[in-house]
Amino acid sequence: PDEPSIDGASCVVVFSGTWVMEDCEFACLDTQGTCIAASDKALLSIRRCTLHGGCDTGVLLMRLAVLIAEDITIQDVMSGIAALDDTSILLMASNITSCKNAVFFGN
Repeated sequence: PDEPSIDGASCVVVFSGTWVMEDCEFACLDTQGTCIAASDKALLSIRRCTLHGGCDTGVLLMRLAVLIAEDITIQDVMSGIAALDDTSILLMASNITSCKNAVFFGN
């Protein structure tokens, strides 16, 4: 299909383990969707990537997930990064624009 996200789904979902993404672009068009979701102690490394679209969240972190992001652009989403449930973020040389919340931390 032409749409990268359907019915609130995420473009990419990762669970435990180490995940590396470089030179990528994700556009999630569903208003309740997420470009990338990481959970259950996943270590997610993103470099030189663009996340955009009219979705809810650029990167959603849950349940002890860790995000290391360098030179990423997140734009036109409700929350650039949402970090829940004891997650960790290292964000370097990146741009988060046109979002209601650049980074949201919660329990």
